[in-house]
Amino acid sequence: MEDEQRTISTGVPLVDHEEKNVWADGSETWVSTTKMPLRDSEGRIVGTFGLSRDITRRKRVEDELGLIANELRARNAMLEEDLKMARELQSAMLPQRYPSFAAAAGGGGGLVRFHHYFTPSMAVSGDFFNVCKISESEAGIFICDVMATVCAPLWSRR
Repeated sequence: MEDEQRTISTGVPLVDHEEKNVWADGSETWVSTTKMPLRDSEGRIVGTFGLSRDITRRKRVEDELGLIANELRARNAMLEEDLKMARELQSAMLPQRYPSFAAAAGGGGGLVRFHHYFTPSMAVSGDFFNVCKISESEAGIFICDVMATVCAPLWSRR
């Protein structure tokens, strides 16, 4: 009734207003209502007319989708935490220091230095590597590439 009185007094229609109805048995339904001013031949508002559509099914689906979206957000947050932990673990597994080698006898260069720049293609990558000193003149580089599913020594200097 308030809506009709407002439409009559202001002349402003109410368009697609969603309302919940609770019935005597406790059941709930939803309607989308449009109410327009009813004018006489001289343009004076003499009442209202309108149309209501039952949108109960749509509202229930929206509620269900909202619950699913909340669940997906929660699961996504858990996955993000797992990825963060995996990223930290992967970084911890990468070499922090590399072996060093003495200069070759006779003062020639002979030093080998290792450096790396590791950028996973996604938040976490399955790739890893290690550099190990085999002897005073040998180093081994072990690279594991998940895409190729091959883990093999890459280089050894003798």
